[in-house]
Amino acid sequence: MNHKLLQLLRSQQGHWITVEAIQKTLGLQPRVVLEHIAKLRQQGYKIETTPAYGFRLVSQNIQLTSELLEHDLQTTRIGRKILVYKSTNSTNDVAWQYASETSSDNDGLAIFAESQRSGRGRFARKWFAGIGTGESTGTAVFALAGKIVNTGLVEVPMGTTLRQIIFEVGSGIPKGKRFKAVQIGGPSGGCLPESALDLPIDFDSLKDAGAMMGSGGMVVLDEDDCMVEIARYFLEFTQRESCGKCTFCRLGTKQMLEILNDFTLGQGKIEDLDMLNQLAEDVKAGSLCGLGKTAPNPVLTTLRYFRDEYEEHILMGRCPALMCMHLIAYYILPEKCERSCDACIGSCTVEAITPNKKRIKVIDQDKCVKCGTCLTACPPQYDAIVKLSPPGEVPQK
Repeated sequence: MNHKLLQLLRSQQGHWITVEAIQKTLGLQPRVVLEHIAKLRQQGYKIETTPAYGFRLVSQNIQLTSELLEHDLQTTRIGRKILVYKSTNSTNDVAWQYASETSSDNDGLAIFAESQRSGRGRFARKWFAGIGTGESTGTAVFALAGKIVNTGLVEVPMGTTLRQIIFEVGSGIPKGKRFKAVQIGGPSGGCLPESALDLPIDFDSLKDAGAMMGSGGMVVLDEDDCMVEIARYFLEFTQRESCGKCTFCRLGTKQMLEILNDFTLGQGKIEDLDMLNQLAEDVKAGSLCGLGKTAPNPVLTTLRYFRDEYEEHILMGRCPALMCMHLIAYYILPEKCERSCDACIGSCTVEAITPNKKRIKVIDQDKCVKCGTCLTACPPQYDAIVKLSPPGEVPQK
């Protein structure tokens, strides 16, 4: 059977397709096309024919032949796994082995046997249910984004670990940066640290870790991301989305956001951490809808896994990731500054950079708006501009 012809007819099911179009697409002679059409009709496919319009597939045969199954299964891949076709001695029964591409003994993960007479739909359900874990079957689709080499949509079996998705499918963190966290489940998802990379992805495991499957968003964060700012960023979104019906969500998320804003400004108090945690738990328990119940997830998980960063913001006025604008300052290293280069001067939008008598550039901290354009403009061979935190670390004149 010419499977390409069958696939072409299926793609145009209900529409006429001429012999000339088939010949041009598949390179088949008219006589060969007629022979294959006859074989398809013998197998139960209803195909109409007219001299003027050519052929039209009206209905498909739900009976699966072992030949068709072999073709379909041998070309079906899921992630790093492949479906391997196994035929039994019986003419009516076929069995399939779900085996790992890299398995040396090829013993497979699960075996499915289904009658040829049962139809494609029933087989597909059993096959799909055999993928994944016991409680979470099938596959999951994630949108990889953030600090990762390969972004985009990926489909993996349930039970795949975060490490496999990020470092095998996504090819890891770019520019040699260190992995810090991954935020899963959309704006209401939790942030999981490096210690959770070997966590299998399923509904229960993610829930226990403080995250959720949610919309399938997966934002990868590296060492340059501040977890306090990340929690504030996602909570700001969910707080704006609150409909305001229930008090916990309307006022609770607002108060949480104010506390996080204070942290990023270096104005928080150490006792605010326990209050923030309790407030997040209250909002989660008292909100009526899913938005309010999940909005505190980024806050709760960052408090759980990255509490030390919160403490540095409060006690030292320092952002370890050098991300919070009010807790950093830009500084030009005199020993690295090239006197003949004025790239930073031309890029500064507020004219905060001027040369001294030795042509070494200096940033006026009172004028600087910390936009970062000077850091981008400084040629990489000089690499003279750095970020410091807290701002008091900038050497005085």
